[in-house]
Amino acid sequence: MKIIGNQVLVDSLQNLMQNKKKESEKNLGFMGSSLNQQLNETSSNSATSYIAEKMLDDMIVDRIAKKIARGEIITGEEKEKIRAINPEKLRKAEEVNKQRQEIGQRLRNAKTREEAQTIISNEKSSAIAIIDKGDAEYGELLLEAVNKEATDYYKKNRIQSTKLPSESVKGRPHLFDIKL
Repeated sequence: MKIIGNQVLVDSLQNLMQNKKKESEKNLGFMGSSLNQQLNETSSNSATSYIAEKMLDDMIVDRIAKKIARGEIITGEEKEKIRAINPEKLRKAEEVNKQRQEIGQRLRNAKTREEAQTIISNEKSSAIAIIDKGDAEYGELLLEAVNKEATDYYKKNRIQSTKLPSESVKGRPHLFDIKL
């Protein structure tokens, strides 16, 4: 059986499977190849089940952490789940949420669209730099938060920048606004 995943987890699970196999051979002696084969399949299935459960928990924690980073409301049950499984990721997500709020404030204070684009690109660059330095969890959460704020900024400015056809940018009529 080939196990794919985090190398430390894979190594520890493979060692666990080998130890169980040796232990079962010692305790039972040679009772036929079919019984040993069944034991091996059972230990492989339990290891596979453990890996699947661990991967599912990681996916759930990632989803919850991204919701926190984006500033979305989470239930008490979700908060308890992430606190029980990975409290460090909860701390990082809450910290990124605070950064997201600061980024949003800076975007709201931006005088021009170019200034806002500079803020967004600088924050994305810093998130990628954090990922490159080795803290992929924090960097991905920060990138998620920056993308959320960028989307909100562009949605808000698209709505505000739409004007009636007879209006111009500075209140002067258009040059070619003549009905024939």
